Amino acid sequence: MKKIVTTLLAAAMLLSCAVVFSSCAIFTPKPELDLEDAADNLEDADYYVSYTDDEDDLSVGMEERLSASSDDGDDGLYIVKYADAKSASIAYDEAKMEIDNAKEEIKLSIKKYENILKKYEDDLDSDEIDYYEDLIKDLEDELEEYDEYVIGKSGKTVWYGTKDAIEDSKG
Repeated sequence: MKKIVTTLLAAAMLLSCAVVFSSCAIFTPKPELDLEDAADNLEDADYYVSYTDDEDDLSVGMEERLSASSDDGDDGLYIVKYADAKSASIAYDEAKMEIDNAKEEIKLSIKKYENILKKYEDDLDSDEIDYYEDLIKDLEDELEEYDEYVIGKSGKTVWYGTKDAIEDSKG
């Protein structure tokens, strides 16, 4: 009996590990990773596209780069294919850290202005109160915009963009 329970627990742990490690692939949309095809697909979807594989236009360690934005500027995608997986991992970590830090900075600014309103509301005139309330609303909107973006990595390729642009890159 003890052996059966141990085996079932081990199987459950393996299954949960498989779900956790595969969840990134399940929930992170992946663009077309052939950057020339992605550029064509995005142009067909009326994006402004810049693609290069010219080493003179690329940083050291990059093989290809694509950037695209929609006509209205609401959707965009940036993809870089690196020469090696280590460079891609470092670039991914750096981009993720920059995004996380930007979001944290916005959250702290919101807290700061909310604190000003709470602690010093009696000292502020109505225009100043309106100013801080508008500032908080703008920061909350900016923070919400980050939810529309996805960052991902596959092999030597790193991307950052909106879910719609990622889908449009597939054609």
